[in-house]
Formats: sequence, structure tokens, C-alpha cells
Amino acid sequence: FRRVLFLSDPVSSRRGEPLPAGAKTGQEVSVVTHRLTELVEESRACLAPLDEARGLPAAAFTDPEWFEAEQREVFAKSWIAVARSQDLSAPGSFRTATIAREPVVVTRARDGVLHAMSNACPHRGTLICNGSGTAPSLRCPNHAWTFGHDGQLRAAPHMAESFDVGSVCLPRFAVAEWNGFVLVNLDSTASSPANEAIHKAVSFMVSAPI
Repeated sequence: FRRVLFLSDPVSSRRGEPLPAGAKTGQEVSVVTHRLTELVEESRACLAPLDEARGLPAAAFTDPEWFEAEQREVFAKSWIAVARSQDLSAPGSFRTATIAREPVVVTRARDGVLHAMSNACPHRGTLICNGSGTAPSLRCPNHAWTFGHDGQLRAAPHMAESFDVGSVCLPRFAVAEWNGFVLVNLDSTASSPANEAIHKAVSFMVSAPI
């Protein structure tokens, strides 16, 4: 929520306030509409001391622009739980999810390594997998492009002989197991969820009144 407030505030970068993790500078932030700016101002009361704070305005739960800001600045940059570890315990198992409108498939390869990648075939954008299950490979139902559990293209029927199968790989995302959950972050450079949790806990303790 604080990230949405900061990135929706066109003057924050001029106040000398520190940038939150993953935040962009004012010059990099896309133009924010007047409506979203109004919503942000109405919502600042929820950050006040507890005895003065108010809840979020109703529009924060229904406004399309607020929703887009949350998708872009929160869900697309956070660790999201997509499964329990036991759901992906078997080699060849997979589970699909959608994070910030991005179709994602998480797999357990034969070597036991977890992979998270786009679930959209790069050929025509068709969803490769649905739901969950176990399969020897990931095969697109459209033109039978077949991918390994690591996202690497293995076969592409009907393509020209000059087509380099080895040059195609599904876009990959960060994936981790933590406390029995499988988590995915669309930011492939994200630090581990354990490191983020420790950082947030330490920050809270340092800032908490004693």
C-alpha cells in the first residue's frame, strides 16, 4: 500500500524521502491521472496513528485505476504464494497461476529443481497448460510446441529446418520454497522471500516505539 501511495505522489521524490525497494524515480513513473491522485490523498488517513487512522475509502476496493496501480506496483513486484510444496513434490508436476495478469506455470523438473515461467506460448500466445497435474513435458495445444520443465523449447513441428529450437525459452521468473509454500515473483532479480521477511521484521523492530 505504501508503494502505491509513493508512486502515485508526483512530489515524493522532491521531499528527500527514501525510495521504497523496487521503486522508480519520479522521471520513470508513468503519468498518474487526477482521479488516482485524489484517491491517494483520501487514503493517507489510514497511515495516521491508530487512534486517528481511518480505513481505506470504498473506491480503493473498486476503482479501476487503483486496481491497475496495485497490479503494477504490488503484485508484479512481490512474492506470491501459488502452491503448497507438496502440490509440486513429484518430478514432472506443474501448477498454473495468474499474477498481475501474467499467466504463470510452476514446474518440478526431473532433477528436483523448481522453475517458474510464462505460461503463454511464444509462438501464438496460447496458454500452454491449465490447472495442475503431472506431465513428461509442457505441450502447447495450438501448434504442439513442446517445452521442457525448465522452459526450454524441445520441439516445434512444422517449422522450417533453419529454425533454431535451442534459441527459444519461456520467460522465467523468480521462484522459491519457504515455510511449506511455493512462491513466485515476476521480478527475476528479487531477493529471497526469507531475506525480505527478515528485512521487514528488523525494520519494524527498529522503528517500533519502546
